[in-house]
Amino acid sequence: LEYERTDSIHLLVSIICQRKEEWTGQILALTCNAVAHFHIYRPRFWRQASMSLMRLVWTMSPLELFLVVSAMARVDRRDEQSLRMLAKMCHRCAQRNLFNQETLATLLNAFAKLDYNHAKLSKSLEDAVLVKLDRALELGPKYRASRYLQELDV
Repeated sequence: LEYERTDSIHLLVSIICQRKEEWTGQILALTCNAVAHFHIYRPRFWRQASMSLMRLVWTMSPLELFLVVSAMARVDRRDEQSLRMLAKMCHRCAQRNLFNQETLATLLNAFAKLDYNHAKLSKSLEDAVLVKLDRALELGPKYRASRYLQELDV
């Protein structure tokens, strides 16, 4: 028998992989984020995440989409099919202006890190950025001075 030394996070990832049928969009997004944060590259987990993404991507919130894309960028996971599905959903969310300014900026950075270029996605993300910038300019210099307005999402 060979015994592989594993720590807690590796054990958690193994247990999560065994319960793939119970995954939701939120579980997938948070697990991808945690695995990427701790720089754990488990090919089995990422294969299962890609397969589950096909089923779950249509129900994921903009925040969950952002977490998965940024996690893939952190571990440099360039799965073309998964990125295509994520890009399609991010395009829809960007068109509806569902991303806040932080997730929008980080999402742009993540897709750039992955060298993923898609004309429709680029256009919708640029349009979403312009909406945020126009809103910030509309609020004017008083935006930074007022504590109440600082909590407002631009």
